[in-house]
Amino acid sequence: IVSSLKTFSRKNYGELKPTNMNDVIESALKIVWNKFKYNIRVDQNLTNPLPSINANDGQLQQVLINLLDNAAHAMQDKGTLTICTRTTNGYVDIEISDTGCGMTHESIKRLFEPFYTTKAENEGTGLGLSVSYAIIEKHDGLISVNSQPNRGSTFTLRFPMIKAD
Repeated sequence: IVSSLKTFSRKNYGELKPTNMNDVIESALKIVWNKFKYNIRVDQNLTNPLPSINANDGQLQQVLINLLDNAAHAMQDKGTLTICTRTTNGYVDIEISDTGCGMTHESIKRLFEPFYTTKAENEGTGLGLSVSYAIIEKHDGLISVNSQPNRGSTFTLRFPMIKAD
């Protein structure tokens, strides 16, 4: 946990290096584990070995922590979280699915706007997903969401893998 927090709080926030997203996922899970350990089942289907991407692991850990925390909130601290990694046509894909309350089409349209939140006034700032979106864009990545009310949500992150020379 301490090692994961060090990565999360590192000062070299702009440095990009070859990064294995499976390691970033494991590290983020350690940080949020107390929120998950009793009532949320975590299923991992991680492709191994997973090609590296050029990334700042601390920034991507921040993105994952935000997505995992939002999933726990959507499931009201009980349910199943599924995390998958795979490669698709030169990209590394990370899929995070929850069995939570899901979102309406209107919420999905506004999801990445700064200060937009569906949480209670004292529970969220509405900045987590907008900051995450900016970090993902900075890494030449993409984020998409698929969700329906009462059916959960799936967030998919896609990053270009490092090309072998």
